[in-house]
Amino acid sequence: MTDQRELLKAQRARCEETVRGLKCYVKELTGMADKHGTDREHFEEELSKARSDLEFYEEQSRHISGTLGDAAGRRTFQVYQDAGGEWRWRLVAGNDRVIADSGEGYNNKQDCLHGIELVKDSKEARVESAD
Repeated sequence: MTDQRELLKAQRARCEETVRGLKCYVKELTGMADKHGTDREHFEEELSKARSDLEFYEEQSRHISGTLGDAAGRRTFQVYQDAGGEWRWRLVAGNDRVIADSGEGYNNKQDCLHGIELVKDSKEARVESAD
């Protein structure tokens, strides 16, 4: 299951990279048309294909995310031992980016898991500005 999950993540990363490239391409084409005063209809066929491809790859990426169970809002706490042998946690978003971490190491795993529970229980905490 983990190997299949890793393959899906790699495929999603390729789709997302293609999306970024297509967005740049569309922007470049429209910029060239504007800059050179060229009528947009000369580029319309190419723009239409690029936009269609863009929609396809965006949908593929969404579909893969859904298959992975990484829909918007899905987050995972990961518990691990660092190089010094201390236990740490990190909170990872559905896009595999770390959005929070323990900031300190724990001597035993149970303390680390307790730290995660404290974070989970703090959803009602106030937000204060440091300014």
